[in-house]
Amino acid sequence: SGNNNNNNNPSSASSSTPRGLAAIPLLCAAAAESRPAYLRRLSQTPLEAAWWKRQEPLCAAPGSLGAIPETVLLMMARFLEHLSLTTPG
Repeated sequence: SGNNNNNNNPSSASSSTPRGLAAIPLLCAAAAESRPAYLRRLSQTPLEAAWWKRQEPLCAAPGSLGAIPETVLLMMARFLEHLSLTTPG
């Protein structure tokens, strides 16, 4: 009987979303995006596809004591993203 719990890990269920260091080129492209292009893309993003909502701590194992500062930062980013995607105008 194996102890492989990969099927219980929500991050393993994500399709082709880059994780960890693989997401850096995506972040660079987003940082270089113009404000009008960003606002246009944001207005077309469904809440289920929110980017910050899918992120997890990288500095320590998710759920560990060392991940708390990054987890708090991600929670704030998710909240602001939620506001941006649900607030009209």
